[in-house]
Amino acid sequence: MWNTYYYLKEALKTQRPELIVLEAYCTVFDSDYIDDSRIIKNTFAMKWSKNKVDAMKTSVPQERWAEFFLSYIQYHTRYTELSKEDFLKNKGDVRYENWKGFGCNMATTAFPAPNVENVTERKPMSEKTEKYYRKTIELALEHNIPVLVALSPYAGIAESEQAVFLTAGDIAKEYGLNFINYNLLYDTIGIDFSQDAADPAHLNYRGNQKYTAALGKYIKQHYKVSDRRGNPSYGSWDADAEYIAAAIRNQEFRETAAAGELAEKMQNRNYRLYVSVDDECKANEQNLPELFEGLQLPYVKDSSFWAVEDANHITYAGNMDEDALHQRMDHHDLYITRRFDEDSQSYVQTVTLDRTVYRKVDGGVNILVYDTLTQSVVDCFGIQAESFHGEVIR
Repeated sequence: MWNTYYYLKEALKTQRPELIVLEAYCTVFDSDYIDDSRIIKNTFAMKWSKNKVDAMKTSVPQERWAEFFLSYIQYHTRYTELSKEDFLKNKGDVRYENWKGFGCNMATTAFPAPNVENVTERKPMSEKTEKYYRKTIELALEHNIPVLVALSPYAGIAESEQAVFLTAGDIAKEYGLNFINYNLLYDTIGIDFSQDAADPAHLNYRGNQKYTAALGKYIKQHYKVSDRRGNPSYGSWDADAEYIAAAIRNQEFRETAAAGELAEKMQNRNYRLYVSVDDECKANEQNLPELFEGLQLPYVKDSSFWAVEDANHITYAGNMDEDALHQRMDHHDLYITRRFDEDSQSYVQTVTLDRTVYRKVDGGVNILVYDTLTQSVVDCFGIQAESFHGEVIR
């Protein structure tokens, strides 16, 4: 909560937000200091200013100030871990070009739905946490900025934590603020922890869509917030939203098992497909047209090889005469190599991206799906030579 306070102080140098949404989760933190990793993440990226100095002094025990004010102490030994990504813009990850701080968690872990509706006991916050919770609220109100205090839904909420959140709600109301605990509204917003959680403390991409839709609706109903959609000055927000939408589509692709459904999803204009067909498939080549048509892949048959070509989104595929094909793709190196396999007495193909081999079946068809928007591998799957009717192997 103290880092939140100093973030707000720093932000108010250049911003006058129409609304502040204050996440209440940190009100249960009961230690005066947190782990070194979070101290680093919460302070090192701040610009040097009195706010940064005060934030670090508040975040770190005095006897350890030198370890963090002289920040190189924390990272100077990392040279043994340096990789190519350390020398690329944004570590080679296009998501950070317009990133607004939200990491969309794609994992799914099933949890039973917690129930804290019957908790009525209040428990106090830690003294330090309450101090900065109040200071944050008071700072916003001093600048006449409305504050909504909201608690995100999460599967691991305990009754003891709910007792603290009740206190947080009481304090918010003391200042005349709205306080919403979405852990009391699972049914209302449609949260299902059997599919909407990533871990005990976080929703996944499904749960986040449900929660933010509900939160956005509440904000529109209770506060005046300008609509910035279509405003070129806020184009980076549109770009970030486009990236997240693409990442979600990619996750849904990976969760799709039926070949027919994959065929539809592969038509995405941002996808490049790399399709390798082993020579061993020639024994079953009468089935290859059915496979390609089932996957909606245009194909040609030459006297010596099959190839898949579509200038719209399929860059290269098929059996090659060359031993290797190299393509530079964004900041990645892609190779399609061909070698003679002594066991099968035939040629096999392998697709490699940045030294990672993408091959799921031997003697069959392997497909690598790459997204040019997220500049990342979406999926890799294979279909065995003897089962060209659509069994997908990942």
